[in-house]
Amino acid sequence: MTAFAAARVPVRSAVWVLGEARSVNHRHLELLLRLPEALRWLEPFLREQWTAKLSRGKVEVFLRLERDPGFEPALALDEALARRLGALLNQLSQWVPALRVDAGALLAWPGLIREVEIPQEELLAAANALSGELIGRIEAERRREGHALAGTMRSKLEALAAGAARQRERMPALREAARARLLGRLRELRAEVDEQRIAQELALLLARSDVAEELERIEVHVAEALRLLGESEGAIGRRLDFLLQELAREANTLAAKAADLELGGFALEARVMIEQLREQVQNLE
Repeated sequence: MTAFAAARVPVRSAVWVLGEARSVNHRHLELLLRLPEALRWLEPFLREQWTAKLSRGKVEVFLRLERDPGFEPALALDEALARRLGALLNQLSQWVPALRVDAGALLAWPGLIREVEIPQEELLAAANALSGELIGRIEAERRREGHALAGTMRSKLEALAAGAARQRERMPALREAARARLLGRLRELRAEVDEQRIAQELALLLARSDVAEELERIEVHVAEALRLLGESEGAIGRRLDFLLQELAREANTLAAKAADLELGGFALEARVMIEQLREQVQNLE
């Protein structure tokens, strides 16, 4: 489901961790974390936090550190490196007595002067808070979209169940029509009517064309799908996906066994509605 969220959380005075999250439709959860090098070590913690809350969607999460304008970070001297450089300079001065070293050039030595790093526990606390805020906003947007989508799906499911119920009511009439057709053919052939043989042939014909069980299963699956759509908590997308696969199977069987145009038309309409529902259910958590 589509959603976007942005937030920022303070790490310490004038230092922030900023984040954005984007979510689009995907059958499974695909989580992409975009982190700067300084925050790369946070990935396992963040991944665990997001996968515990979301189960579907392609989700991209972007985090970065930002400092207020004019902020001057604290600096520290790498004492171990300074000692090594001093020892080398003393050694060089013994070999080259006239050697003079510019202090500015020495201070520019890579790594000698560095910014004081923010402790990892502070970064972790801020990143966890930010991640929680982003997840909450993403879930809220996806929930709003899900409620709207569920209404559309509910209408289609109710129409599907109503159509199946109408066709099931027609079953006695369809059986009688099949019996009449068989008798009509026998009369056209001027064949002697053997009631026992007619009963056998009729039973075989009805067994091949009877769709009452398929219609009942469609109604049962629809009732369960409607129940899931009414749940207020928990992920239902994958369970609905499975039910719609079963509905598609019943609709295909119905189309293959349809004995008249009206039943065949319903089977075709059911297949179209179920395919639409299968596309829509990919958007549900």
